[in-house]
Amino acid sequence: MNARSFEGHIANIKLAVDFKVVADFVEKLALIEVAKYEGAHGVTLDESAREAATEAAKASMWSIIDSLREQRMEIWQKLFDVADSAYKEHIKQSAG
Repeated sequence: MNARSFEGHIANIKLAVDFKVVADFVEKLALIEVAKYEGAHGVTLDESAREAATEAAKASMWSIIDSLREQRMEIWQKLFDVADSAYKEHIKQSAG
């Protein structure tokens, strides 16, 4: 596989996760957690405290998501490498 076609495959894989959906989920989960905190503690945070808490929760979640994204790309790279090696070994053995 030449480098150009390999990069094309990797680009297609990167699009396999819809990060708009992930961002929406992160946003909703952060808001839910703030509301859960307020309910559990019988308080209502002022708007600036609620916004700061939401942003902190989102930043923490995105940190994990970014790490998972990197791991996913490493796994795909390993899969391509293994497939490439297997193909080359098969050709080598077939040629004889």
